[in-house]
Amino acid sequence: MDEDYLLTCARYVELNTFGARLTRRPENWEWSSARAHLKGCDDGIVKVAALLDRMPDWRTFLAGGLDEASMEAIRSHGRTGHPLGSTKFFDKMEAILERNVGGVARLVENWRIGVSS
Repeated sequence: MDEDYLLTCARYVELNTFGARLTRRPENWEWSSARAHLKGCDDGIVKVAALLDRMPDWRTFLAGGLDEASMEAIRSHGRTGHPLGSTKFFDKMEAILERNVGGVARLVENWRIGVSS
């Protein structure tokens, strides 16, 4: 997944229990990586550097929430198992793997946003 989608998915995962009203604050959920990211410290399971190097102010980042379109894209791709990413990401992955990774889902998405295959 590319950088933008990586951060969007991380935000989605860490806000999921809050959005489902299982906790008042994401970092209060026992199994959430939010606590480690907000403290800025590895916790034995979570290594925080990979995401905090990209987004140092994690609290503000989480507070930004997710728009409905991003949530639906993540849910949709989760249901289908198709990769989620930009055209640039798909091009890079296909070059590395020497095969098509987007399949029909990529063709449909490219058609929807007016990108030629």
